[in-house]
Amino acid sequence: MKAALALALMAAASCAGTSADSRASSSPNPAAQRCADSLIPAVAYRGTDVYEGPGPSTRMVAVLKEDTPVCAAFSPHAYGYRQVTFADGKTGFVTEDSLSL
Repeated sequence: MKAALALALMAAASCAGTSADSRASSSPNPAAQRCADSLIPAVAYRGTDVYEGPGPSTRMVAVLKEDTPVCAAFSPHAYGYRQVTFADGKTGFVTEDSLSL
C-alpha cells in the first residue's frame, strides 16, 4: 500500500512541472529541422490551415492534423501569411500566428 502511494505521489509531482500551454509542451523541436539559409525553423500548430497563396482568398490545400516542423520565410508576405516548406518539399502559406518561431 505504501509503495502504491509513493508511486502516485511521484507521478503527481512529475506532472506538476509541465506547462499549462499544451501547444508549447507538445511541439516538436524546431531547432532539429534543417532549413535553407533563406528560411528559419518553425513549428506549424495542429489545426493550421495551409493555403496556396498569401491570403485567405486563395485555395486552402490542407489542414494540419498535428504540430508540424516546417521551414518558414524570414518575414511575412501579404495579410500576415508566411510561406512555409514542409519536410517533403511541398510549400504553402500559413498565418503568422499559427507558427512557433
